[in-house]
Amino acid sequence: MNTILVTTDFSFAAKNAVEYAAKFTQQTNGKLTIANFNISPPLAEPVVCRYIKDTPEIMEEMSDAIQKNYS
Repeated sequence: MNTILVTTDFSFAAKNAVEYAAKFTQQTNGKLTIANFNISPPLAEPVVCRYIKDTPEIMEEMSDAIQKNYS
């Protein structure tokens, strides 16, 4: 196994899944890919729109933390 794809919605459970996958890929010299998919309804609530807008920053923070802890 070379690459693991983990999808996230940034929930607590998803964060645990990312952490577990990071540990596993570290132990197996694998590669980790983290993905988030946003599908917003045409008339999305302002909170949803803000969440989608902040997704790149959240993904970057998650990526930095994983690299710091598991590289």
